[in-house]
Amino acid sequence: MCGIVGFVTAVDQTTPETPFNHHLHLNNRPNDSEVTGDRLFSGKQFLFSGLKKLTYRGYDSCGLALMADENTKLATDEEQLAPNYKIALQKSSGKVSKLEPLLDYLPNHAVLGIAHTRWATHGPPTSINAHPHRQRGLALVHNGIIENAEELKNNLKQKNYLKPVFLSDTDSEVALSKLYELTQLYSTFEEAVVTLSELLEGSFTMAIISEKDYDKIFVIKQGSPLVLGFSDVGAFLASDAFAIQSYAKKLLFLEDGDVGILSHNFYQALTGVSGSLKTQPGQTYHDLNLTSFSSSEDDDDLGDAPHYMYKEIYEQPRVLSQLVSRFLAPNSHSLNHTELGLTKLNLNMITHIHIVGCGSAFYAGLLGALALEGEAGIPCGVSQGSEYRYRSPIITPHTLVIAVSQSGETADTLASVNHALDAGAQVLAICNVEYSSLSRTATSSLLTRVGSEIGVASSKAFTAQVLSLYLLALEFGTIKGIPVPFPSQQLSQLRTALEQTLDLEQNIKIIASKIAGEKSCLFIGRHTGVAVACEGALKLKEVSYIHAEAYPAGELKHGPLALVDSQMYLIAIVPKDNHYTKMLSNIEEVCARGGKVIAVCTEEKDTRLTGLCQHIISVPTLASPLLQSLCCTIALQLLAYHVAVHLGHNVDQPRNLAKSVTVE
Repeated sequence: MCGIVGFVTAVDQTTPETPFNHHLHLNNRPNDSEVTGDRLFSGKQFLFSGLKKLTYRGYDSCGLALMADENTKLATDEEQLAPNYKIALQKSSGKVSKLEPLLDYLPNHAVLGIAHTRWATHGPPTSINAHPHRQRGLALVHNGIIENAEELKNNLKQKNYLKPVFLSDTDSEVALSKLYELTQLYSTFEEAVVTLSELLEGSFTMAIISEKDYDKIFVIKQGSPLVLGFSDVGAFLASDAFAIQSYAKKLLFLEDGDVGILSHNFYQALTGVSGSLKTQPGQTYHDLNLTSFSSSEDDDDLGDAPHYMYKEIYEQPRVLSQLVSRFLAPNSHSLNHTELGLTKLNLNMITHIHIVGCGSAFYAGLLGALALEGEAGIPCGVSQGSEYRYRSPIITPHTLVIAVSQSGETADTLASVNHALDAGAQVLAICNVEYSSLSRTATSSLLTRVGSEIGVASSKAFTAQVLSLYLLALEFGTIKGIPVPFPSQQLSQLRTALEQTLDLEQNIKIIASKIAGEKSCLFIGRHTGVAVACEGALKLKEVSYIHAEAYPAGELKHGPLALVDSQMYLIAIVPKDNHYTKMLSNIEEVCARGGKVIAVCTEEKDTRLTGLCQHIISVPTLASPLLQSLCCTIALQLLAYHVAVHLGHNVDQPRNLAKSVTVE
């Protein structure tokens, strides 16, 4: 949760604000020297642009702070005044767009700056609770939860000589007040920052600036991600490399426990595992031993799509087809072990598998477990990342833990991974982000590479996770010598089937208008349909705010049937598979109680089914239940999307949610 971005330039290279195109196509992007030449760098515009890219991490309040020389505007050609650097600050409740008019009140010259977009943990989303917090020449932005904040606050209140004044409800302001106290106890600001990092408990990734150290940003990384970037413009920091990719292609990913100082041409490590970096005379940032970063910025472009969620739903036929092509070994019906992340695993050691994930990733894991047990005969359990550690799972060196996360920064999933590694397991990450904490922590990684998913409600990332787990199961079956025919024809038909599912949009839109007036919905299914129903219910509640629950259809009689009446819509996942007849019986039970049924099926000509249902969504047929589930899922994504649009909700940024859940 929360997004942090910052920059620091050389003091003698601060430049006035000039227009800068932050949406240049990658292939036409000017090099860094052009950025600092014809297209001058604007600090406040960079921060604002970075916040817009980070809104998926939180969007209920925001702010930015610049370090500027107040005497610049007073100086004349005849008289040069001594520098007097002060922190200028603007904050706002609400989304990042509300911050834009406030930029005019910030200085055009700045040597550095920090900014923050918030997902509220302590106190409501108000401008007072927004970051950066500022007091007594210091300012701070924070991502995480400080678990001992109340204890620190009570301690500070007892020290009258400090005269602490807490304006906000946040734990972050408590940390800033504590830092000020430490500056009175230690001779250097570096010592105060390091001591602060040792006193805090919980997750607390921070960027801190001080008017006395006006050309440096002090950073602490604990829990939530933080990446540093370097270019000829200066140095940058962000919660996600995506926010700084237009400016920096050389990156340093900080690790937990790192505390350091960022200046325009160096990073000085104070504690932690990441070493110091500095360009020497005659060197540029190109000479530093850093990660080279490249990615497409096209994902940030909505094009003609009305919302990112809509755009990402429609990208699925293409990106899933590309995923299959990448995983298939050239000119064969086998799969590429390198792309699947298998080359770094000791496959002979694996006797059982645990899958962990949160939200949609957990439901992808449910489908993956069906494939791994069905196609490969490997015992497989699935746990929610938030609960995995607490149930004392049996982990041995023969355990493979598959950790599923779109962002690779999900706090509970990362905690599960560390728990598994400490217990001696191997860990395979299924992730969309190559440089994520999960990818760097796991034994090996399977990268879905479907492009940035900006809509908070997962679409293409989920289906890519399911498809990856299916292909992984096929290869595990091959390794174990299980004689299962390779589904070449079905995989070749997948793109067409997904495109045909999208062609159902107009019918789905009509059905969505019927659901939009409901207060609650039930989703049911059997086998793969259970996980599809769970994901469909999650999508509906995420973006439409309609209460939705999902159950195995066989569980209806064990309680949920009591909810069914003439006001209740029930969405049934009914592909023509081995469970079809039983599903029809369950639907009849609902109809007998007056319930209204919407069927997502493959047999629209079955008069028994059509006679029971108010509405039918008939998706293309694929022989593999796992591949069939992708068609059903996309239909439910469109259903949830159009319900939310009909109700006038912001589908890309649902209330109370954020994309990357970096707190437990």
